[in-house]
Amino acid sequence: WLSGRCSPVANAVYSVLLADDSDHDRTLFRLALRKVPGMQLAGVAQDGDQAIAYLSGRGQFANR
Repeated sequence: WLSGRCSPVANAVYSVLLADDSDHDRTLFRLALRKVPGMQLAGVAQDGDQAIAYLSGRGQFANR
C-alpha cells in the first residue's frame, strides 16, 4: 500500500472526488473504481472549477 509508507485501516471506506474534463476518462475511472474494495465515489466534477466548488460546498454542490 503506497510503497509501505501507509497501511490501510481494516474495513475502511475511502471516498474519492473524480475531477476530469473527459467523459471517456470519467467513465473508465468509474468502472475501475468498482473493482477496488473500500473505495467509493464521493462526487464528480467536470473540471477544476467544479472540483473547487465541490470541496467548498458552493454553487450546485451547496447541498452535499
